[in-house]
Amino acid sequence: SGGAVRASAQRIALDDVRAVLPDGPEASLRGAVVGQGDTVRFENLVLATGGEALDISGRLEGLSQDVLRYQLALGAQGAESNTLLSAFTAVDDQVYGPLRLDTDLSGRTGDPRLESLRGRVAFGIQPGRLKDVSLLEQTVNRLGGFGEAALLVAGLKEPERMKKMERYYGDEFEELAGSFQV
Repeated sequence: SGGAVRASAQRIALDDVRAVLPDGPEASLRGAVVGQGDTVRFENLVLATGGEALDISGRLEGLSQDVLRYQLALGAQGAESNTLLSAFTAVDDQVYGPLRLDTDLSGRTGDPRLESLRGRVAFGIQPGRLKDVSLLEQTVNRLGGFGEAALLVAGLKEPERMKKMERYYGDEFEELAGSFQV
């Protein structure tokens, strides 16, 4: 709904076309879908939701066949991670911070176990926050009474050092990043 769709023989231009994501918020789409033969390419697509943008490019090949081959690249630079994760996944209000995302995946349809999936996924959130998650606190708790006793002794022995450790009890982090090759 809303926005403009302009079509030519092989190109569909999208300008702020709005839709409600499945079980999610409203999103708008800008860019173009270009068809040639049995291939469709996504050019300069930007999916925006909650004021944050996700860049999309890719292609579908083999439209005249039973099995399609696909290539999909997603990117984000500084988008609020909570907004995008809440819009596209079942993860609500858990991870906060500016997101860098760079993915390039390919595969084919009709592959329920995703054995044909190939590519890379790289992400980073810097700085950020994992709601109600303190890695130090979880570690100490897993050690039970021994961990608490060790912290107590260390606090009595070196109070200044323990003061510095307090920041690790929070749920904020400097950087959370990963890179995966599929």
